[in-house]
Amino acid sequence: MRRRPVSLLLVMLATLLAAVAAVGASIPFVFGETAGRSYSEGGVSWRDALLRASVGGCKDRLPQGARLRPQIHDCVINQVHVTNTSPHGLECRVTLVFPSPDDDGRTRVEQTIHVEANRERWVATAFGPASLAPESFSSSCGVAARGVAS
Repeated sequence: MRRRPVSLLLVMLATLLAAVAAVGASIPFVFGETAGRSYSEGGVSWRDALLRASVGGCKDRLPQGARLRPQIHDCVINQVHVTNTSPHGLECRVTLVFPSPDDDGRTRVEQTIHVEANRERWVATAFGPASLAPESFSSSCGVAARGVAS
């Protein structure tokens, strides 16, 4: 009789592990950085890149009562990374373009930022399913006006 509870426990454990593996397999995991370009224009230089990473909490960041998309647990953040390689602060316009709307209903995300000399910033953030990959991303920078905070 002692062998039966042990074998029953093993069967239950195997079933549980199979269920966890099945759920894990249905949620794609994304992590990657796509190198952009290095720029040198008008005495300033910078480089950009695109980061895509699976995250938790897409449901948590939506306003209460907001309509959730199906598969809300499939959540990927898309961000543009700008690195200032200049000795002066930069003002940059950063853009992400998507083939279909992100979780906030946008197909284009634009943001103007200030990046201190020899620093980096992650900007133009968009959340959505793993299947929503940006069509393009870009950055355009110039010397920031003096006295402008980052």
